Amino acid sequence: CPAPKFAKLNVEGLTRPSEEDSISAKYPIYDMFVGYPSSTTVTDAIITGNPYPVKALIFHGGNQAITWPNSKKVNEALSNLDLLVVIDMFMTDTAERADLFLPISTFLERKILVDYHVAAQIPRILRTEPVIEPLGEAKEDWRIWSELGIKMVGNQYFPWEDADDIYEAYLKPSGITIDELKQKPGGIEYA
Repeated sequence: CPAPKFAKLNVEGLTRPSEEDSISAKYPIYDMFVGYPSSTTVTDAIITGNPYPVKALIFHGGNQAITWPNSKKVNEALSNLDLLVVIDMFMTDTAERADLFLPISTFLERKILVDYHVAAQIPRILRTEPVIEPLGEAKEDWRIWSELGIKMVGNQYFPWEDADDIYEAYLKPSGITIDELKQKPGGIEYA
């Protein structure tokens, strides 16, 4: 039985580093699956400054301080950062080390667009409504990233006022609209 072939991610506007430039060139298995360098190897770059210095990181979810390989080395690397921002629902070990913690809302506090084709190979997409308002200072993921983007480059790249605005843009190529999804709580099958 021949080995399976894995498609490389093709993200318009992003370039894939060459093996000479890549901090993950020594991780060909991971690279084969995702098509981009492994984020776990950034630990070495933070500590050594090679192939370039890493002074700040934003982590969105997870608990890298204890889940990335060699947690002792990861914690050393995190201590070397000038700025660590964590976006998460939970005050994890990594979040406790953060210079800035940005709380995100739970699935009960936000609209969610679920594309089962991506997650489980089922051609169905649906949209949910929030059950409650976000608690405390929590915000939806998209809003945090949009606000950060607007602060950095202005709102021309972050025009959305609501999660449905982003979902409309995501769905546009499919021809499915948010209004259609609102009318069908069980979702819409698509090919």
